[in-house]
Amino acid sequence: MQGQLFFFAAFLYSLAAFAQAIQPVPFSATYETKYGIMSARGERKLEHDRDNLWKLENSAHVLMMDVVERSSFIWQNGAAVAQTYNYNNPLNQDRSLSLSFDWPNKTAINDGSKQTLEITPGVHDKLSYQLQMQVNVCANPDKYPGENFTLVDRKRLKTYRVELVGRDTQKTPAGVLNTIHLRQFRPDRRDDKDTHIWLAADWNCLLVRLDQHDGGDVVSLKLVKAKVNGVDVKEKK
Repeated sequence: MQGQLFFFAAFLYSLAAFAQAIQPVPFSATYETKYGIMSARGERKLEHDRDNLWKLENSAHVLMMDVVERSSFIWQNGAAVAQTYNYNNPLNQDRSLSLSFDWPNKTAINDGSKQTLEITPGVHDKLSYQLQMQVNVCANPDKYPGENFTLVDRKRLKTYRVELVGRDTQKTPAGVLNTIHLRQFRPDRRDDKDTHIWLAADWNCLLVRLDQHDGGDVVSLKLVKAKVNGVDVKEKK
């Protein structure tokens, strides 16, 4: 019995150590997006603030205006716990959105309309789920089982399915990068809308490329340059 208790305690300790080891890593990256003949550059960064608060931000300068998307979350037991989400789109204010997550009352609050939506543990905002996916894939890149992510999308919850496609290499201005290829789609819909994602296998699963398919149209986002934990991303030989 004493030996079994020791084994159980050791097992619990190893689980706790594993959860603690799976952590986001700060980064900053520049991307170029193309749609037809149009192109633009944007920035994406993850920062670690006080009190275990993380901030993920996307920003782009389009037609002399700044489009900014931000998420703040706490990292707890290997999971991103969403706190706030803000999307400011001066090109279309109807698309702008501000959310607060009230976990004690299990609600997401639209800060503009004051409407509330019931949520359960594990629900994300539109950015925090992306970071959660990257961390989960990096924990088991070649045997990633695939998973569903549920997130708040204005007045409703939306679920995405992410599945492993395989290993790949991608040519970038930073060099040829080893990547993990994923496919994201809505499991409740059967259409031509899906997203293919490539994450840098040697750089904490940093986003390298994203292709969003909508029928015959494709919007591509590709890495230009990046730093992960202060180190320049480059080809590893």
